[in-house]
Amino acid sequence: MKDILSNGLAKYYLPNGNTHITAHNFDSGMNTTQNLHATR
Repeated sequence: MKDILSNGLAKYYLPNGNTHITAHNFDSGMNTTQNLHATR
């Protein structure tokens, strides 16, 4: 999971035209992670 988050951060900070899409995907991933912890 840490690797996934690290990759998400790396893509999030890369200056490219997909920043908005990547940020959205990263936020979705964070929400999923929080939901998993909340479920446990």
